Amino acid sequence: MHTLLRDIRYALRNLRKDPKFTLVAIFALALGIGSSTVVFSVFYNLLFNAFAAKDGARLVVPVISDAEQPGSEDALTLPLTELAAIREQNRVFENVVGYVMAGGFVLANDGPQTYQFFCTRVTSDAFEFYGVPALLGRGIIPTDADPGAPPVFVMSYRAWNSSFHGDPGILGKTMIIDGEPRTLVGIMPPRFQAFGTQAEIWVPLNPARDRGHRYAEFPGELLARLKPGVTVEAASADLDVILRNLAALNPKDFHFPKHFTVRVQTATDHLLGQNGRGDRTVFRSTFKHLLYNLLAAIFILLLIACGNVANLLLARATAREKEMAVRTALGATRGQLIRQLLVESAVLALSAGMAGCVLASFGMKFVRRSFLAWETSTAEPAWGPRRAWASTRQYCSSLWDSPR
Repeated sequence: MHTLLRDIRYALRNLRKDPKFTLVAIFALALGIGSSTVVFSVFYNLLFNAFAAKDGARLVVPVISDAEQPGSEDALTLPLTELAAIREQNRVFENVVGYVMAGGFVLANDGPQTYQFFCTRVTSDAFEFYGVPALLGRGIIPTDADPGAPPVFVMSYRAWNSSFHGDPGILGKTMIIDGEPRTLVGIMPPRFQAFGTQAEIWVPLNPARDRGHRYAEFPGELLARLKPGVTVEAASADLDVILRNLAALNPKDFHFPKHFTVRVQTATDHLLGQNGRGDRTVFRSTFKHLLYNLLAAIFILLLIACGNVANLLLARATAREKEMAVRTALGATRGQLIRQLLVESAVLALSAGMAGCVLASFGMKFVRRSFLAWETSTAEPAWGPRRAWASTRQYCSSLWDSPR
């Protein structure tokens, strides 16, 4: 240990003697480390950790396509009054939940103050299905949709922070939402952006009880969790058969194309491919390839930075031949010389790593701030790739809080 400390002190003195080399090497490595950390954080949060849900890798979204219109694939929507039949007849899902975004923005009156929130109505077990505990209070539970249960709602962290400045005292307040008094029972954490990326409040919906209610009859979207060991292909085949039978029995409730096909895709793929109409599949493929290409490019940049620093070290070693000869003449062994050079490289790498972490921290703050600013300044496009990117950045604004 004494010898190692002596080598570290000697390495620091040598690097201090050549400040130009030291600064250039540290800057090159820090730039590569910082940029690769930022890009990998984006890549990781989008493709591997996009959902904070329980068993998020098994979450799937049903999608429907028209055989007569290639490229027309879109999220499956159907009246949630048929959700019970899908739950009973399938053999591949642990559970299936539904949500309705129809109705969009609602007014919430809190005394003299009026707010506008984007409301999503979810089946009563949707929050238990997702498995994310509330930041304050609780989420929606199945008994909230029972007959006679007091009307409640849950608020997103973004709405709580922007409209109420993070005041915990609003928990338990009753607000008039869409003309109905509802009690706020929970605030969800920042990463909870389930059941619609725009959702700011969630209210319970019981399709069986609310049959005939205007929101129960609106087309809803589905989110399912595969049973362990079930493949996406098997789930697609099973769901396709179920929906064909249901559509044949109740043609008035299912406004499907004449020649339709239903399949399921992972929730991550669905998130990256969210758009309205038109070139949905093409854009999703392009966006995923863009992420992989960006990750590869940034790792090549890190490799180039390491190669440039290695060349600088080789050039510096050539200028230190006299020093090595003197140390050898004084009794230094080859192993000691190699150890000294390795310690110098380690000190240089450690310094560059610390600088890279600082750059990555600032880079993540800049990326998140840019997405949040774009989210508030850019109108939501009606369709196409711009809507896909808008939905993705809106979701990611809650994910990219720290470098990976």
